[in-house]
Amino acid sequence: MFDEPVLLQLGWWYVAWARVSGPSSDCGSHGQATITTDDGVVFQFKSSKKSNNGTDVNAGQIPQLLSYT
Repeated sequence: MFDEPVLLQLGWWYVAWARVSGPSSDCGSHGQATITTDDGVVFQFKSSKKSNNGTDVNAGQIPQLLSYT
């Protein structure tokens, strides 16, 4: 969870990351590169150069993002 909501600007790329410590853990799979919400907002995801453990758009540690318009 973010401490405060994050206002996103159209056309900008953002990086959401988490510092995970401890033993190796499972990650999600079958990620989606593009999502269109019921009200027509499109979110596009891409792999980040900041990833240092092999996670990417398809497999990662962040299971979901919550949004509202």
